[in-house]
Amino acid sequence: MYLPVLPQLEHVFQVTSRTAKLTVTVFLLGYAFSQLFWGPLSDRFGRKPVLLIGLAISVLGALLSGFAPNIELFMTARFVEAVGLGVGPVLGRAVLADSLEGSQIASTMASVVTVVAIVPALAPGTTVVFKPSELSPAVGEWMARCWRDAGLPDGVLEIVHGAAATGRALAVHDDVDAVLFTGSYAAGRVLREATLDQPGKLLALEMGGN
Repeated sequence: MYLPVLPQLEHVFQVTSRTAKLTVTVFLLGYAFSQLFWGPLSDRFGRKPVLLIGLAISVLGALLSGFAPNIELFMTARFVEAVGLGVGPVLGRAVLADSLEGSQIASTMASVVTVVAIVPALAPGTTVVFKPSELSPAVGEWMARCWRDAGLPDGVLEIVHGAAATGRALAVHDDVDAVLFTGSYAAGRVLREATLDQPGKLLALEMGGN
């Protein structure tokens, strides 16, 4: 959602494309760096106070970036914002570890990752086809029901169940413009090879495990 704004940044601050793209790098550095200390701080001072401090820092950074008169201050503000935002994933996992055990944590994290992937796709008005793992079809149905209860219009989010062959067929379909996959390295490699002759298709692979 941020990348389409880069050309506008070039115009507003009168900078090169390379400098505008550097704002993304600075943000990611702040986001990654902050996760080194939010966890220890929350262990020492408690989850809620540290969460509120992180959110306050992110809001401050967002406000500063909105009023930055030049690209240098804008980058600084984005770094501050990213440092604050880093509290979210760290404390989210910490709270799960405090509240749940074993397989419950894995199941909940799978749902969270899916939501995080779907929301940015829905934001610009894109239709999303979601194929949950064949090992957890009930999770997919539960998520679809939550979206419908939240008021999402019919047809905006479609759930398709099936095995690996179903996922491959969806990935290579000509009407699918982008594919976001989370799963094993082997399955991700299959999708990559299957879409090699479709250079215009966006393929994002988040792979790990067997």
